[in-house]
Amino acid sequence: MITVHPETMKILKCDLCQGDPQCVKLCETKALQYLPAIALTYDKKREWAKKEMEERNHEWLGR
Repeated sequence: MITVHPETMKILKCDLCQGDPQCVKLCETKALQYLPAIALTYDKKREWAKKEMEERNHEWLGR
């Protein structure tokens, strides 16, 4: 849960509600999504590898 510090009125970091973020469940527009960090890491690596291969293929083919 994201909370506000009572004295400084600054936002305190989300604690992810022990791995079951309520904001994700309650978001009516489904704009929020909770994914384990490892899933994001794999997705980013795949995206990078795909982009890298496309760039190298263009160079190799002289495009």
